Amino acid sequence: MAALHALSPLTPPELAEAVAAFCRAYRARGAPGELVFFDVSLLERASSADKRAALENGEWQPLLPRRAAVIAGDPAARLVLVGDAPTQPPSASPAPASLRVEPLVQPPWPAEEYAIAEKLVLEYPPLREACIARGIDPAHVRVDPWCVGWHGKEDDPTRRLGTPMLFVQEKPEDALYCRPLEGIRMRFDLWSTPPAVVEFRDLGPTSAPPIPPLPPGSLFPDPEAEARRPPLRPLRAVQPEGVSFTLGADSQLAWQRWEAVVGFSAREGAFLHAVKYDGRPVAWRLSFCEMVVPYGDPAHPHYQKAAFDAGEDGLGRNTNSLQPQGCDCAPGASAAFLDATLAARDGSANVISNAVCVHEEDGGLLWKHTDWRTGEAHARRNRKLVVMFVCTIANYTYAFSYKLGLDGAIEMEATLTGILSMGALHEHEKSRPWGQTLSTDGLYAPDHQHFFVARLDMAVDGVDNRVVEVESELAGSVGDAWDLAAAADPHGSVAVRRRKSVLQSELHARRTGLPQKGRHWLVENSTRRNVVGERTAWRLEPGAGSSLLPLCDTSAKYLLRASFLQHNLWVTAYSAAERYPGGDFPNQRGPDRPDGLELWTSNDRPIVDTDVVLWHVFGVQHAVRLEDFPVMPCEHVGFVLKPNGFFGYSPCVDVPCVACDGARSKL
Repeated sequence: MAALHALSPLTPPELAEAVAAFCRAYRARGAPGELVFFDVSLLERASSADKRAALENGEWQPLLPRRAAVIAGDPAARLVLVGDAPTQPPSASPAPASLRVEPLVQPPWPAEEYAIAEKLVLEYPPLREACIARGIDPAHVRVDPWCVGWHGKEDDPTRRLGTPMLFVQEKPEDALYCRPLEGIRMRFDLWSTPPAVVEFRDLGPTSAPPIPPLPPGSLFPDPEAEARRPPLRPLRAVQPEGVSFTLGADSQLAWQRWEAVVGFSAREGAFLHAVKYDGRPVAWRLSFCEMVVPYGDPAHPHYQKAAFDAGEDGLGRNTNSLQPQGCDCAPGASAAFLDATLAARDGSANVISNAVCVHEEDGGLLWKHTDWRTGEAHARRNRKLVVMFVCTIANYTYAFSYKLGLDGAIEMEATLTGILSMGALHEHEKSRPWGQTLSTDGLYAPDHQHFFVARLDMAVDGVDNRVVEVESELAGSVGDAWDLAAAADPHGSVAVRRRKSVLQSELHARRTGLPQKGRHWLVENSTRRNVVGERTAWRLEPGAGSSLLPLCDTSAKYLLRASFLQHNLWVTAYSAAERYPGGDFPNQRGPDRPDGLELWTSNDRPIVDTDVVLWHVFGVQHAVRLEDFPVMPCEHVGFVLKPNGFFGYSPCVDVPCVACDGARSKL
């Protein structure tokens, strides 16, 4: 087997060695309990000096030998353990595993716990009795376990708490989530011995909203309905000479002038490491590090819905195994796939086959010019290299993509689809102001927001960078000679100038989007200059959702854990320990244990000409439509990182014209 890159994801043998070493270290403490594992992934321990040596000099030795970061638990003792462990056998003489108890935290939920919770809820006698009283066969009830978040002391993390969202599904082909079962309030503790329901309250069938009847149609394809639609002729992307990229078994990726290492973790899914263009560093690490989905209905159970889909569940651990022959990928497109190795609850290796897809896609027109005098025209097509993964968390499915372009741009995009999280209306209700009525039989879906957080550990031409805010405004704001001349223009001032402001410290860098002024941010190198004497830079160019902020009062409970949503940009001085905007353990975290961006930036560290990390908050205000039901068409949201003075001229003027094959027809 070829040697692994220092940043490659863990292999199954490495994971097994790390789990064994961690168990040995726990037993050496005289602890009798059986460990369960929540996360075992590559330990990323690079200091700024290590990043500088690796990116600028190709020196990776300080990051070797590879080690694993471990989060485990002893449920019987109600303990969470964190530490790191060697990925090599003891005969290789690596440093032993280290571990410590992390008090008063709850890790994300693995899939095995969802199965435990569903079985626990469905076998609870009072729930079965409540179902029978409503005329429901308990065998037809489905359970989506949700973390309880934090609303008060009753949610403190000494217990591993969850609450079920209940639905009725009589046949497998029935659209799940269309028949919500409300009026039953439960919570359970998975760290009881054995796991147990700790609260139960039934409002009764007369006080609860009735269960909506099954709507007509099915979630699954209907051949008869498809046959009535005008036919679609095949449309295929074909690369007869194969792909233009290389993807090694060690996850090293190269395409055109781009190079990167594709990483993967249980929490974030796929991310890009050590990104370079033409040998020049662009970023150390790009990832989607958190997602928060708060719902806007104050009624039970919807007020509880404020999921931290990365920090409470895990984008990576819920990743789909992609189907190359299905509609997951463009028909006919040549693609390469990477498997992902994650830790199962018992510490064994859970390998998700085809977890990450890498492929090329047409990017539309790259550039074109026609000389109107001669009629001579030149044009080039853009092409994008796409690194994507897809995860399903309860009712929603999300795709996350990194798209590298021939123009030097990096698009980071989240795609939303799946099924709405629906509720039921009381018989006296025709609608609610908090969402959209979906049927005359009482089916309803509350409006909600989807927030995504991208962690952008930039390294533009090297590790030492600064961040500059740029926005456009009418002349007159400065009062210099240029402004005075513009004000004297007898035709009326149309002069627009750019205002630039260097973000000096972390508190100064808590920023919100301002699309009406074209606000964007530059990440500039500290010393390197371009052909006109300006600092080389990359631009964070906001997208349509880049100014979204929470629609809630400042007293909203979920903001106690998600205060990072209150700004669209944060900039921090790099720390290897600061990985997630809500801290390492947002699940059931109360206000007595602050963590995350708001806490870190309160130190107001300087962020000029040093190693900096940008955190971009963006998202979707989902005002539900009838057309989102029974399955939601994809919605796309994201932003772009673009070179801004990084090159002396357009990096795509030398892109060759690749002729389009295939017959052309005239209408």
